[in-house]
Amino acid sequence: MRLFLCGAIAFVALSASAFAQTRDQQWDYCANQGDAYAVEIQINACTAIIQSNSESAEDQASAFLNRANGYYVQHNLAEALADYRSSSELEPGSTSALWGQANVLDDQGDYEGAVAIYTRAIAIEPENANLYRERGLAHARAEDFTQAIADYDQAIRFDPQFATAYGNRGYAYESQGDYARAIADYSERVRLTPEDPSAYTDRCWTRAVWGEQLNLALNDCNQSLRIRPDHVDTLEGRGLVHLRRGSFRAALADYDAALSADSKLANALYGRGIARLRLRQRADGEADMAAAMVIDEGVAGRFEAVGITP
Repeated sequence: MRLFLCGAIAFVALSASAFAQTRDQQWDYCANQGDAYAVEIQINACTAIIQSNSESAEDQASAFLNRANGYYVQHNLAEALADYRSSSELEPGSTSALWGQANVLDDQGDYEGAVAIYTRAIAIEPENANLYRERGLAHARAEDFTQAIADYDQAIRFDPQFATAYGNRGYAYESQGDYARAIADYSERVRLTPEDPSAYTDRCWTRAVWGEQLNLALNDCNQSLRIRPDHVDTLEGRGLVHLRRGSFRAALADYDAALSADSKLANALYGRGIARLRLRQRADGEADMAAAMVIDEGVAGRFEAVGITP
């Protein structure tokens, strides 16, 4: 009898150890740090934890959050949103699940809903610069640039070194036609991240669209291309600068280079068409502009809006 009891105790001990190992492994899969496992493994592990009903509310919230992240990676937005909401209900003082909800709503085009969720998150963390920036982006996507700028102001207030927020605010100012302020913000971004080619490209484009400081615009695009050669968006921007400067052969060369990478770029086709017209290559120029209009019927209006017409 004594031997039987010892064996039973040993069996119970081994079973408990195996359960602990299984639980730990499930949490490892569910957390999926560094994307070490396939998303399906992550989702299944989180589901097992949720269905076990053996975790604290805080741990259940984490499992819902991690499963939501997995669904989000799969672009299963409906399931992701449901799990983010479940996580928030279980842990209302955490902003992580609120952030996830807002991201999903933003992806679904519900910018007003995203703004409302970011506002709830900001009430929990009122000095979180990233939350203000994200809410600003939602405002900007809704084309409410005044509110976007107000949020970027707050992001920069709480993090004066927030280079991306300067870039975002620069874009908002540019969208309002306030090119001088846009360039000031892009310049601050360049100062903070001098090795980021996008910072130079954005400032180049703004000066090109504005039609002012064209020598500086050319310098910006050149610097960006030194860091990141053959970048299509930068080549298009430099092409516009050359058009503005009357350097039509240089514009043609840049638009050719951009179109060799992507032949469906409406702006590059239309810009090349104008450059060809200026170079008295009328048939080719008209063909380029016609092709651009087939791809994007609004392209002529964009060039006209900045004073460039055939």
